[in-house]
Amino acid sequence: MSLTIKTNPNAIRQIDERVIQNLENRCKEITSISKNECPVITGNLRDSVRYAGVDRSKMKGYIASDCEYCAYVHMGHVTRGGNRWVPPNPFIERAVRRVL
Repeated sequence: MSLTIKTNPNAIRQIDERVIQNLENRCKEITSISKNECPVITGNLRDSVRYAGVDRSKMKGYIASDCEYCAYVHMGHVTRGGNRWVPPNPFIERAVRRVL
């Protein structure tokens, strides 16, 4: 007994496009929630969080910030003068958990 499976390349492309579209939509939703969750109102951190695109070959979506302060907020830091530790505030991870 043998089994032959025929695939339709157009159907596979359509499925890939739907997956990419869904990934893009989720990334945009995460970006929006991240901006709302952002603990820093002053400066440009909130406005710097953006949807950076999808790598189609890896099926990964990217959310980025060009504000160097983002890493300090996300991972935690010591204030100027070194007298107080500010705990991490992973606001982007929280947004991801809410969406996914």
